[in-house]
Amino acid sequence: KVLIGGFITTFNSVVVNNIARLNTDGSLDSAFATGTGVNSTVRKFIVQPDGKILVGGEFSTFNGGAKTRLMRLNADGSNDASFVTGTINSNVKDIIRHDDGKIVIVGSFTTINGTTRNRAARLNADGSLDTSFDPGIGFAQDVLTVTALPDGKYLVGGIFTTASGLSRNRIARLRSNGSLDPKFLSGLGPIGNSAPQIRTIVPHNGKYLIGGQFETYNTSGRTGLLLMKNTSKVPVDFDGDGITDVSIARHEGGTGPWHWWIKYSSNDEILNFDYGIFTVDGLQPGDFDGDGRTDIAVWRGRAATDSPCGYWITFSSTNQTKFIQFGQESDRNVLEDYDGDGKDDMAIYRVPQTTIGQGTWIYRGSLNNPSGNLTYVPFGMRYGDQAANQTDDIYPGDFDGDGRADFRIQRAIDLTSQTGSTPAVFYTMNSVTGKISYDYFGWASDRTIPGDYDGDGKTDIAISRGFNITCASCVTTWYIRYSGGAPDAQFVWGAGGLDNFVQGDYDGDGTTDVAVYRRGGENNYYIRRSSDQALQIMQWGAAVEPAGPASDVPIAVYNNR
Repeated sequence: KVLIGGFITTFNSVVVNNIARLNTDGSLDSAFATGTGVNSTVRKFIVQPDGKILVGGEFSTFNGGAKTRLMRLNADGSNDASFVTGTINSNVKDIIRHDDGKIVIVGSFTTINGTTRNRAARLNADGSLDTSFDPGIGFAQDVLTVTALPDGKYLVGGIFTTASGLSRNRIARLRSNGSLDPKFLSGLGPIGNSAPQIRTIVPHNGKYLIGGQFETYNTSGRTGLLLMKNTSKVPVDFDGDGITDVSIARHEGGTGPWHWWIKYSSNDEILNFDYGIFTVDGLQPGDFDGDGRTDIAVWRGRAATDSPCGYWITFSSTNQTKFIQFGQESDRNVLEDYDGDGKDDMAIYRVPQTTIGQGTWIYRGSLNNPSGNLTYVPFGMRYGDQAANQTDDIYPGDFDGDGRADFRIQRAIDLTSQTGSTPAVFYTMNSVTGKISYDYFGWASDRTIPGDYDGDGKTDIAISRGFNITCASCVTTWYIRYSGGAPDAQFVWGAGGLDNFVQGDYDGDGTTDVAVYRRGGENNYYIRRSSDQALQIMQWGAAVEPAGPASDVPIAVYNNR
């Protein structure tokens, strides 16, 4: 049989008041007795396994009694009195039901029975509010559709342009607890000349059909319909498909411009261009405009009379190039998203070069900062003036999963006498609370290789040993402390000094893959895919480098500290 709803007062001259059921031949099912029906539009039905029916919409009464926007009917059309939601103060646009009976609703409402829930909420099977799901600030405009994802998260669409106070253009991803997932790759989203919106999200072969009212999506022409992946923000993703692209920058024997070679993972298109100067510019790709694609960028760290230190950025959304003066010589780059708006922020770490003193993180936030004001965070130090290694190493990342980069440094436990095997301690400052925590892990001489290796949305502590030793039998050993609670991992991946670290998400599963790039005649990516733990080898760069061995530098190397 078929349920019908909407804004319909009669069916074949029989009063139904917006809700009815039809027999298989299309005739009205008179056994479905809803009395006087509902007083306004019905937007969504869900038939439960027990035959009961969830109904959502814009109504405030059912069969003469108060029922605000969500109710459950028995199979015969009568009210199920065991399902009680209280008052929902505005319309319900979409409903999904989980196998455990819990129900997610979205719409234009802002409270559930007096409790704030801005346009998204989860209910228990009896209709009571599930307090473990809370979107916080939530959405400023209507949410029109919601889809549950296999990992427990939710994809939502609508007419909104902000979520949790951050720019989110009509599509966003929520975590299982209702909070905004800031790593969802939404980019510029749908754009149109007349009220752009997303009205439906349908799972399809591991991807999602998005339907609505728009003319473009992330600057690509798409009229009202597109197929997209459930992608997360990943490093070195120039085509915005949620997969790290293989890419190198080549220098000519230690001089000249950087020659960039990029291969899009989405369609194998190859880009080749010159950008930056090898002797003065560091590779600093990042998503500075928030369109979901990595922008071409370098940081000029050697000042000259006509060229101060700063970022050269070509924005992928506009293809415009801009220089922004920032930093000074001897600063170290710590590019991350420090204000949680989905855009990478220009950032450096500054510490005295020869004297004992305070280290300072300096970033230029992109959120509500039209004047380009700088934020200074004192954290870290130089604790000796005799050796280059008498200073903290930097290790930025999002360690609590709130979408904002935190501040972390690696320090030798013994500050007076260091050897290669002096144990290390990691100190972390939370970017919101300022609270400092610490972890004892590895040696002070270990290289840090940040990434989310367990896919929980948090940066893990990851270090390597043996990375700087070159010999026929040398290997690189990785050590990872997972933030998700799994036991610490130790394994060999790489051949010591022959390799650069290029960790990234090469299989698009939202988890950082262990990876190295072997130069000196091979120029191969050796990737351990997190999705299946299989080895993937990708060759990129010149087998015989025109400027001599090691003149091809992987772009992803910027992400190692």
